[in-house]
Amino acid sequence: MNSGLKPIDKTKWKIMSTKEEINVVDFLKDFINNHNGCDIIVGTDSQERGRSVTYVTAIVAVFPNNRGSRVVYTKESIGKIKESWMRLEKEAFRSLEVAEYRSEEHTSELQSPDHLV
Repeated sequence: MNSGLKPIDKTKWKIMSTKEEINVVDFLKDFINNHNGCDIIVGTDSQERGRSVTYVTAIVAVFPNNRGSRVVYTKESIGKIKESWMRLEKEAFRSLEVAEYRSEEHTSELQSPDHLV
């Protein structure tokens, strides 16, 4: 599945509260492995502006028992898309790409969270 956007490990991810750039794979690996019973929520939204479409994908890592969360996001612009259904389809594909992301080098280190929303 390909949304037409850059691979998630090739985009700049930032922590929402500090705007600090992070490695999203390391962030997820550390959070999931250190917080047994956490939930991971992924979502993407887009907005047309002039001749481009900006996509924002967010990952919300929720501590066990809903005791707070950490939010990371990435923002990417591409050329304008003629059909609105195609823009929405890219939103869905992008969220699925992030939710399903696994690379061979991290698979053994990354435990699955109890819930992936």
